[in-house]
Order: sequence, then C-alpha cells, then structure tokens
Amino acid sequence: MLKGVLKGRLSLFLYFMDSMEMNITLNWNGSVKIVDLTSPIDLSLPIRDPRKGDGPEAWYVGRPKFEPVKEDGFVGSVAQGGSVNFTNVSFNPHGHGTHTECLGHITKEAESVNEISIPLLMPCLVHSITPDDIGGDLIITASHLPGGANSTEPLPPSFIIRTLPNSVEKKSKNWANSNPPFLDVDFTNKLVERGEKIIKSALDVSNSKAKELLKKTNNVRRAIESFKNPKK
Repeated sequence: MLKGVLKGRLSLFLYFMDSMEMNITLNWNGSVKIVDLTSPIDLSLPIRDPRKGDGPEAWYVGRPKFEPVKEDGFVGSVAQGGSVNFTNVSFNPHGHGTHTECLGHITKEAESVNEISIPLLMPCLVHSITPDDIGGDLIITASHLPGGANSTEPLPPSFIIRTLPNSVEKKSKNWANSNPPFLDVDFTNKLVERGEKIIKSALDVSNSKAKELLKKTNNVRRAIESFKNPKK
C-alpha cells in the first residue's frame, strides 16, 4: 500500500515538473525580453569519456582519462566487479571542452575566474561571425562587431561569439596542429568601449599575433576589475 502511494505521488510530482512553466522578464536598454527557463539552450561541449565516443581535443594533450580507482582489493567499476563506479578523471580545461577563461591565461599574475563576481543571470548577445582569411589566419576584426566598426550602440554586458561555419564535427574534432580563429586587438577594445565585460567564445590565441595581444590587455583588465570592485 505504501509503495503504491509513494509511486502515485512521485508520478504526480514528475507530471507537475514536466508541465510547469517558469518565465522571467528581462529589461535592458529599453528592450523587454521574456525568457522561458524550462527551455534552455546548451552551448557547451562536454568533457567526454573516450569509452562513450569521441570528444574534442586540442594542444596535443590527447584524450581525457577516466580510470576506476583500484586500491586494496577495491575496484571502482561495476563492470569490473565492483559495487559502485568510483572514477578518477584527468583532463585539461583548454584541450577537452568548454571552459571559462579570464585574464590569468596570459598574465604572470595568478588571476582566477572565481575571484570575479559574475551575476547569476544577465543579458547576453549571441553573435555569429565568419572570420576574415588574412594571410592564412582567420581573424575576427572590428568590422565584425554588431553594427560595424564605427557603431557606438551599447551592447549587453556579456557577449557570445559563434564562429561560422558551425559544423557538428567541432564536437569530436582534434584541434591540434590547426590554426583556429582569433580576435583582433581593435575588436576587443571596441567591445569594452561599448559596455562588454564578459566575452565567451571557443577561440584561443594560438599564433604569432599573441605577443601583440599581450601588450594590449589594459581594457580587458579594467573590465575584470569592474567586476571585482562593482562599486567603483
């Protein structure tokens, strides 16, 4: 009898969760958007167990490693006779999936993204870009900005760059020995000038242009500092 009651209540709860709607209204710069929190869009590429199929890899680090813990007769794998799955995972954030980056990737200081106070919810613009091929390099220039290089229209505080073509092979591609797109200095400077504080993309600086970018990070540093010290 008790099992039947619990089963009935669980079914009712699951039905309620499945049929529940949860919307929020965002107001930004005179624009009102209604967001359905029950229908999110996942933009991430997960770190994938090689036993479950191919995943992305880059920077010659190989695939991530998922290994069951084995010690004193204990085996952390049900498939190998253990009572539970208890797995060590070894991966590189820069080479095995979507990760959050900050200025600390290119500075001597130990800058850490967890030191930045980022709002739980905030307006964000997803912008699709086909980079320019300049001398064999795929470059995102100021001309790719929303409205063009000379626009001064304010942008929301966060900005997602989607590079085109956006094929499904990105989910399993080996990006080592490739030349992925990168951001031109003028592009990033103008983004900050127009109000950007968080830039999210699948890009990394991976060629000789990196030295030029390293010399011009002041605007990006100021953007990060504004999150660390929001009252200033």
